[in-house]
Amino acid sequence: MRWKKLVKIGVLILGVMVVVLVFRLDLLKVQQISCQINDTNCPGEIWTDLMALSLGKNIFSFPIESISLQIKNSYPQIDKIKIKKNLPSRVDFNLTSRQPQVAISGEKFHLVDFQGVVIEKSETSGEYPLIFLEPEMNLKVGEKFNQKEVLETIEAIVGLRLRLIEPKLAKIISFSSVDIWLKDDTQLIISLKKEISSQLDSLQLIYQRAKIEGKKLKQIDVRFDKPIIING
Repeated sequence: MRWKKLVKIGVLILGVMVVVLVFRLDLLKVQQISCQINDTNCPGEIWTDLMALSLGKNIFSFPIESISLQIKNSYPQIDKIKIKKNLPSRVDFNLTSRQPQVAISGEKFHLVDFQGVVIEKSETSGEYPLIFLEPEMNLKVGEKFNQKEVLETIEAIVGLRLRLIEPKLAKIISFSSVDIWLKDDTQLIISLKKEISSQLDSLQLIYQRAKIEGKKLKQIDVRFDKPIIING
């Protein structure tokens, strides 16, 4: 029976030695990384930071969650992060950046994504629909517009574009409604107290029917159960 105990102790010691070797061998430390953002090579600045965060760390205990958090803190424009460990010594980073959806007025134009996160500040609104705010707010890149009426206006603009209706300007009239002008100058009035998607569905039906019938619309107000339509 004694020899069985000795065998168990020997196996335990061997296991400990293997674990120690795994964590100490340079062969199993990260020596190389790859980085893609939106399916293209990452900019040099991101490469440099990822190398500083990764090289020399043991690949088995590589701190994926901690490094993901550090990346998002340093680069708020990054939305999704996938990290893959490739034995024996390479880590692959696949990043997806946030995409601007609208511009919001301010000292400079805030280009924000569908969640209201500021991706970039620009001298112009560019190709993006503009939300005109009064009073203006000035946020930093990475900060978020948290006001309910702003987020719902962004939702309305993104929803219109998904329905192939092109907005150009929005102005929040109050906590309860927003006016949106399309590229063809049709004015939309939407309630911020009702479900946005159902109002957009009504707008889409009215707008498409008018196009089929060759009618020019001046205003569509969907705040009420029965939409109000004014022809141009």
